[in-house]
Amino acid sequence: MTRARQPARRPRDPRTVAVLFDIDGTLLDMRGAGRRSFVRTLERVFGWKDDIAYVNFAGNTDLNVLLQVARKHRRRLGPSDLRRFFARLPVELRQTAAETRLRIYPGVRRLLQRLSADPRVVLGLVTGNVEASARVKLEQFDLHNHFVLGAFGDDHADRARIARLALRRVRRHVGRGCRVGDCFLIGDTPLDISAAHRIGATAVAVATGKFSVADLRAAGADHVLSNLSRTAAVLRVLGLSGAVARDLRAGVAALRPPRPDETDGGGARPPGARRGQVVRRACRDGPRHQDGPLPPVHSNVNMRIPSAPRLC
Repeated sequence: MTRARQPARRPRDPRTVAVLFDIDGTLLDMRGAGRRSFVRTLERVFGWKDDIAYVNFAGNTDLNVLLQVARKHRRRLGPSDLRRFFARLPVELRQTAAETRLRIYPGVRRLLQRLSADPRVVLGLVTGNVEASARVKLEQFDLHNHFVLGAFGDDHADRARIARLALRRVRRHVGRGCRVGDCFLIGDTPLDISAAHRIGATAVAVATGKFSVADLRAAGADHVLSNLSRTAAVLRVLGLSGAVARDLRAGVAALRPPRPDETDGGGARPPGARRGQVVRRACRDGPRHQDGPLPPVHSNVNMRIPSAPRLC
């Protein structure tokens, strides 16, 4: 098998700005495709016919949702159950996404283009989706190549733990000789805000999901935006406005690494890629809200999926 060519690393300033994004309700709206894929997977894998109307996906994680459903069905899930479910979930998600009129929020594409062109920014994900499902969602709008790393709903059931893992991966990514300066976590729920504060990040909340500007302010967000359509305003919040404009005029966008396998459809992780290095090279090799307050995480919160098969 031919070894995939590794992209050249862009030059970095000693001080790196980490910008971590949630997906559902922040970047895009799957319009129920995520919930429907979960329902289909429950039936295919476990034989459970359950509309999971009692589950709130806002700020939740795929692992925590599955554990909540299993408790309702009085089933204790083992490692093989988790692997089977989360191997099937992105397959069903791809199908439900194809059947749904999806939506990308205003300004998202332009903002990600600006941020991924800045050599000082490490762009990552903090999402409750399992890694393969995150990729399916981002691919619907060709957003996956903007992100260089992430942490996911198959890393942990608790969003704050996922955020902490993402920050650890940022530090590992920048390596010695660089340091992570400011860290921003951008999301649409109070749980995103809480996760940001738990890791010492600045919480930037966007009211494109279930929660209003007032809700997000009350939850303690450091900055609240109605949406991401005003790129200059978002860059000011991130402390990058003037610098990004100068860098782009100087041609920093031309420094973006080549992506020879951008259209390869995924498959195996390129040699040497680490877990969580998802997305720039096809995830790098490799839900939207629903209703009401998040149900409490019970005793399985510390559970994670052991060696789940990777689909991207």
